[in-house]
Amino acid sequence: LRSQNDRRLSALTHGLGDPERLQVYYPHLEETVESLQVRRVLRKMDRFLVLMHEGLAAEEGDERTLHVNREILASTEYPKPIEGRLQTAFAIPPWALSGEQRVLGRSALDAEAARARFRDLLGHPLGDLQVVWTPLTQWGPLMGTARVGARIQPFALYLRSISQRLCVRCISPVGEVGVEGDVLLEVIEHARELPAPVAGILGREDGSYDVTVEDDVLLGAANYDAERVTTLVRRVVNAADTLEQDLIAGRDAALSEFAVDLAREEDVNA
Repeated sequence: LRSQNDRRLSALTHGLGDPERLQVYYPHLEETVESLQVRRVLRKMDRFLVLMHEGLAAEEGDERTLHVNREILASTEYPKPIEGRLQTAFAIPPWALSGEQRVLGRSALDAEAARARFRDLLGHPLGDLQVVWTPLTQWGPLMGTARVGARIQPFALYLRSISQRLCVRCISPVGEVGVEGDVLLEVIEHARELPAPVAGILGREDGSYDVTVEDDVLLGAANYDAERVTTLVRRVVNAADTLEQDLIAGRDAALSEFAVDLAREEDVNA
């Protein structure tokens, strides 16, 4: 409910067809036992959906083994997805079926206008801040590299919303920092002196922290967007560069080292 796919389907003005459906794939090798296993899985999934709605009881004699010979002689077609409406097994009170149908607070046109306003930041200089932008993708963040003195500092901008206001979030990566000794305490001490928040994600394998500096700004009138974002980017990249020099001496990483993770950040928070 209210997922991207739900909103997309709700906006359709025609009947639901196969191209509009949410596609789920099960990679397997044809003409091997894998194709038999996939057919078995699909049949079990359809049976589970029906039982959860109408039967609420498992069928007896459900085999847990795959008889290859029997499956090969059976139909080679894959089960079709359930098309009709399923009937719930529970009683539905009348009040649960009545109510006002509300629409989204913002239309697709509003969303496109917000994205266009966000992309327009590429056409405005960020004050005296020297920035080299990367090529823009359709839905991704705005990524760039800022010049901080004789050094460089990569960053990415993300479009968000808070209540009824548009918001731009800036993330500037610092890099991986180990946790041995007093390194973590050192990060905390440095973070207290910085003008922007510091974030750290604990790695799953080596126990190191992926450290970034992050902050955001609310947008007001569109003619002040560049000025407000300039202040945000300058604050974040200066803090990230300072932290990088303090924690990882001699290092000055480029955007290419963080581009994949910064793009993934958009998928996680979208």
